[in-house]
Amino acid sequence: MKINLKDTAITTFNEILNIKNEPICSNHVDVSSSRSIVDSFNKRLIIRKLLKKPCIKTTINLGYSLSQLQIKSIVKEYIKEIRWNDLQYAGFINEHNQDNTTINIYFSRITFDKHKVIDLKFLNQNWQETEIIQKALIQAKLLAA
Repeated sequence: MKINLKDTAITTFNEILNIKNEPICSNHVDVSSSRSIVDSFNKRLIIRKLLKKPCIKTTINLGYSLSQLQIKSIVKEYIKEIRWNDLQYAGFINEHNQDNTTINIYFSRITFDKHKVIDLKFLNQNWQETEIIQKALIQAKLLAA
């Protein structure tokens, strides 16, 4: 299995405005349009106005073509296992063809618990995150059976 995962801290949520796909997952965002998604994130930023990089963009490259149900299952399990399921986020399929599926998930760094901020030092990919994706992928493949 060739799984790649990359976390990047970014300064705005505006790149979401260029995404044509509907979100495959979200939490605490209005998904009625890409503008409403960005507005939902920006409303939360008022709490921490001085935060220079308020967004974490996670890109997951699965190396497989999967159904939308399987992709949603993998993303949901990944977010739950890294314990970011209580953050504000929106996830999108970036690439989906016969050889590959790539997903982008945008997370607000501001927590709902006392408005703490996810520390950027946690963004280095580690083997545990890849292992979470691999296990989720195995479970998702069973959904097709």
